[in-house]
Amino acid sequence: VNSTGQRIIMDTAMHNATSPHAIAAYVSSVDSARLQRFTGDDKIHIEAHNHPMPWAQFIQRQVSQYRDMFTAIFILVPYSFLPANFVSFLVREKVTKAKHLQVVSGVNIVVYWAASFVWDMAVYTITVLLTLIVYVAFDKQAYMGSVDSVFGTFFLYWSYGVCILPLGYMFSFAFNSPAAAQLVLMAANFLFGVALVIAAQIMRFIPSTMDANSKLVHIYRLIPAYALGEGVMNIAERGSQLAFADTGKYPPMWRMDVIVRSLLYLWIEAPISFLGIILLEWGGWSKLI
Repeated sequence: VNSTGQRIIMDTAMHNATSPHAIAAYVSSVDSARLQRFTGDDKIHIEAHNHPMPWAQFIQRQVSQYRDMFTAIFILVPYSFLPANFVSFLVREKVTKAKHLQVVSGVNIVVYWAASFVWDMAVYTITVLLTLIVYVAFDKQAYMGSVDSVFGTFFLYWSYGVCILPLGYMFSFAFNSPAAAQLVLMAANFLFGVALVIAAQIMRFIPSTMDANSKLVHIYRLIPAYALGEGVMNIAERGSQLAFADTGKYPPMWRMDVIVRSLLYLWIEAPISFLGIILLEWGGWSKLI
């Protein structure tokens, strides 16, 4: 009873917040219970018709951006494991002396590494194409919404293969166990390609870590897995720019703050990695590893 003498009955409806119609359904149930209580008729009830307002275009674009970012994170996970599979085969050839047998049989060492790279890139390219099919199947407009987006997404993933494969070949000299090589490279790629990307995305919004993160990212980008992850996340973040734009179109892919910076790092590191393989083979440095 309130101060004016009126009797007030308050009810609390516990509802499932993940269901868009839950609030209306539970409010209707509470109102029906109140009506039955006051009338004493258990058969009487209130019939509710719920017609939620559609999301505004701005909200739809924001939700689409968040979904694209989550998609990017999940897609990056298998790309962290993929390069390790190629390296483990090379380590197995070294341990079983299959590589040595090919070399003493007259196979040029440049041809050996070139053939390995061409075959691995062919397999890797198939994986990239399958990834694009997944994007198409789930209608990811940020990646597949235009010819520019399709080509940019494909070239980013493909460039990662061009860079990470020779780098993995370099690390194969340091292992004598295929299983150990696969495990270590999988863990390293996951740490730098997924965990570090997520951490950097969070740190750039925290005031206490914003300045440090803006400087550390230049070091992070030297890691191919991070360069790929940053590029993929930048593609997804174009949705936030679309939300504030009036054109209804995603911003261009070929910008420094989207994929161009990541591509520069990947294509600069690729020839350096190939040079490292040559030095390890002919410079005698492999004996030091």
